Amino acid sequence: MTDAGDWADTERLLAIELDDHLARGPTPEVAHERQVAIYDLLHENRFSAIGHEPGPYRLCLSLDPKGLAFDIRKENDRPAVIVGLSLTPLRRI
Repeated sequence: MTDAGDWADTERLLAIELDDHLARGPTPEVAHERQVAIYDLLHENRFSAIGHEPGPYRLCLSLDPKGLAFDIRKENDRPAVIVGLSLTPLRRI
């Protein structure tokens, strides 16, 4: 495994934010686990948006009628790209 310190400062996430629907956990334990997961990701991540300006990036996850939206923004909060992920195939699970 490569040490995170070996990666370029432009290949990482600075922040991960969840919209209100995702941030609220059904229980305090679930909300805590989400916060721990975000903490772990922020301290050991490597991230780049292929075909877009180098980072570092901010990531906001939200639910919209079409599925999960990954709103990827530059450090200064300028939009970089939004990627949508349909959750329909996962409904059976």
